[in-house]
Amino acid sequence: MDETDYEKMAERHTKALVESMKQTISEHMTLAWYDPTSQHVSTDKHDPLFTPLGQLWPLAVKREWVSLTDEEIKDIVGRNDPGGIGRYTRDLFKKIEDKLKEKNG
Repeated sequence: MDETDYEKMAERHTKALVESMKQTISEHMTLAWYDPTSQHVSTDKHDPLFTPLGQLWPLAVKREWVSLTDEEIKDIVGRNDPGGIGRYTRDLFKKIEDKLKEKNG
């Protein structure tokens, strides 16, 4: 594979991982739910005091960005390489984190 092939592969992987990570991040940043109809707040999205079929608003706080460690990256990509994280993998995850920071402020 030449450098162009690696760049194309990195771009495809980056797009797929960014979408997956955005979903995970949005789920973990919601602290509570608010039902404007009943004016009820709960940390349980399925709280029985919420209006049936009512609209729920997620309540979240802005948190400080925490990057992934090499160990967490290994857990995500699998432990096929007995050595450390390769440059390609580290660069790929750095690009993903940079894109997420850009999109989420």
